[in-house]
Amino acid sequence: MSGKRKSMGNKISLIGLCIAAIGYGIGMHIQPETGAIIIWIGCLVGFSGILRVWFDIFFGSKE
Repeated sequence: MSGKRKSMGNKISLIGLCIAAIGYGIGMHIQPETGAIIIWIGCLVGFSGILRVWFDIFFGSKE
């Protein structure tokens, strides 16, 4: 169970990276303003995943 919870932050960061990549594609080919907003959303999701990993490292259970 502990290993599954620790990998959750990595999955969240990967989802954020995918959202940012989609936003980059939209920004380059369709509309730059919309792409920039989607990139920001992706960066925020990715950063929240990094915070989750740090939280698990420093404050997670000591099993």
